[in-house]
Amino acid sequence: MRYSRHYSDSFIGDAIGLVLFIIIFIVIILFDRVEKKKNRERCDSIKDFAEHSGLKYVESVDGFPSRYVFKFADIGRSHKYQALTIGKTDELDYVVFDFRYSIGSGENRRDFRKTVCLITNNLKVFPDFNLRKERFIDRLNNFFRDIGIKFPEDAYFSNEYTLEGDDEKKIREFFCHNVRNIFSLYPFYNYECECEGDTLAVFVNNLMYPDERLRFLENCIKFFYKLKEAKDKEYAIKN
Repeated sequence: MRYSRHYSDSFIGDAIGLVLFIIIFIVIILFDRVEKKKNRERCDSIKDFAEHSGLKYVESVDGFPSRYVFKFADIGRSHKYQALTIGKTDELDYVVFDFRYSIGSGENRRDFRKTVCLITNNLKVFPDFNLRKERFIDRLNNFFRDIGIKFPEDAYFSNEYTLEGDDEKKIREFFCHNVRNIFSLYPFYNYECECEGDTLAVFVNNLMYPDERLRFLENCIKFFYKLKEAKDKEYAIKN
């Protein structure tokens, strides 16, 4: 009798566990389908917006849409470059796209998403550099050694941003007072950016809908010209 009762309790426990597993599995499948549907609708709206704005739309490309290798895009695996909106002005070529990648595998896998804007000019306007808001890990590392290029005369910029690059002399010359001020006076302080060759990459850690993308693109182009104008102004003062 005791054996029968123990067997019955064990069976009920196994059955409940199986039911919970099935429910969780179904919820994961449904969530994945909902996310894919929302993303499909978002990409369709981006495509419609691009076509009505006279821009070129590309569903996806196999490789990173630049001839340069950017550090922010050279990490992780399962890289995807999707929903590309391509256009140009008289002076600039630009592309805005979704960048997805994964780090780790199995239970430790983490998926990341960015919206990226690449702005290319036929002149090499800026030195190669990498700039981001200072993260917790940067602050932690700074306890042991200085991370990035610091400006003793500008505590705000040095504390808020991590600036890195191989040619420190050129980077210091470029990030003059006027250039550094841009990051406190304009709404670009949440952007991360990297420059390689004649291309400036600006990115944020989320995906955007068409209206958000348009504002992002407009801000990125404005950001490019603000950097250029600030440097030109500094050069004119010195000469």
